[in-house]
Amino acid sequence: MTKRVMNPGLQKVGIIAYLKARSESFQEDLVDLTALIDSTITLTENCMNIAVQIGVPLETPSEQNRRWLSMARGQ
Repeated sequence: MTKRVMNPGLQKVGIIAYLKARSESFQEDLVDLTALIDSTITLTENCMNIAVQIGVPLETPSEQNRRWLSMARGQ
C-alpha cells in the first residue's frame, strides 16, 4: 500500500483541526506549524509527530474514556 502524502498547506489545515479536537488550550498562532510539517510523510504521521512535539494528547477525552472503559472491562 502506497502512502498518500498531501501538500503542506492542506496538511496544515488538517493538523490544526486534529490539535484543536485534542486540546482546548491549543492556539495555532503560538506554534509555527509550517516549520514542523514534514512534507515527506502522511497527514496522520504529521499529526501524531507534531502533537507529541508540542505536548498535545494523541486522543480526545472521549477516545481516552472509551479506551479506559474497555481496559476496565478487560477487553
